[in-house]
Amino acid sequence: MKTLVLGGTGLIGRPVCEALASRGHDVTVLSRGTREAAYGTHVFNADRHDAAALSRALEGRSFDLTVDLLAYDGAQVSQLFAIRGFAPGRVVMISTGQVYLVTDRPPPYREGDFDAPVIAEPEPDTRAWHNWKYGVAKREAEAALRREAAKRGIEAMALRVPVVHGEADATSTQRLWAWIERILDGGPVLLPDNGEQRLRFAYAKDIANAIATLGERASWEGVAALNIAQPNECTLRSFVERVAACTGRTPEWVPVAGEALDQAGIPRGFVPFWGRYFSRPDPTTAIERFGLHLTDEDVWLPSVVRAHLGHEAAGRPPHSHEGYAHRPAELALASRLTSVRPRS
Repeated sequence: MKTLVLGGTGLIGRPVCEALASRGHDVTVLSRGTREAAYGTHVFNADRHDAAALSRALEGRSFDLTVDLLAYDGAQVSQLFAIRGFAPGRVVMISTGQVYLVTDRPPPYREGDFDAPVIAEPEPDTRAWHNWKYGVAKREAEAALRREAAKRGIEAMALRVPVVHGEADATSTQRLWAWIERILDGGPVLLPDNGEQRLRFAYAKDIANAIATLGERASWEGVAALNIAQPNECTLRSFVERVAACTGRTPEWVPVAGEALDQAGIPRGFVPFWGRYFSRPDPTTAIERFGLHLTDEDVWLPSVVRAHLGHEAAGRPPHSHEGYAHRPAELALASRLTSVRPRS
């Protein structure tokens, strides 16, 4: 099967290419060339966001399956389908659970919750606005995918994923590293709302295997969108405690309210995985209808943490998460909070 992967060198892309190649796909990767592609793939060097370069790379080419990991909005999806002579075959596009977060429905989210009304646009240039804009843009990308696929009579599916973890994450998002770095520095670690927020993640290799399995199916049975995420939900506290256990450290966790962060001048995005804009898509349909295997975080987390620690041990630690710049203020706040705790 001839398969095109748009963006096949990153956190999700490399596992996708490896999973497809292992199942006999003839894989072509379109990438800017900033990272090494998976072994055994053909590589086109072009920026997915450069319409002219994309057209030059793909004009007149045909594939059985196209996996688009990079489409941001409807315009980019339409640009892809407008390339002269380009025949994508069936199309899988990576979307996001954020498409639900811009609606008025509470989590966890099933695929049908996409149809709920979209909330009003937040104040521009705020954290909420940037998250809202991303969710709306991905909704537009999904709508464009359905529209373009219908015009051509081909199957297309959007995979809606929450925050993704993988072994390559140590050098990309720094989201998990934001917690590991605090755990390793020996100081107390602030835990927003005592870590009670519920979470659901996705593992990069699960996404890759889901795409490979879907590619082998004769039909997607009219399903245009599918949630891909770990089967269980966890709390922020249970998750970071597992992360700490994987490092062999036991930090002091200091509960903190959002208002205390505001008063200390610490932005609420100082650590990942907390706040309104964290999606929890329910993968029941993927598991029950398509038989996809999705793993809990206690299975994949040790390997992912080891990958992060391996980068540090090799003398090539990832850059700090941007929120780590507030670490001195965090430590000062933690000291104040612990000093007023009642004595047992």
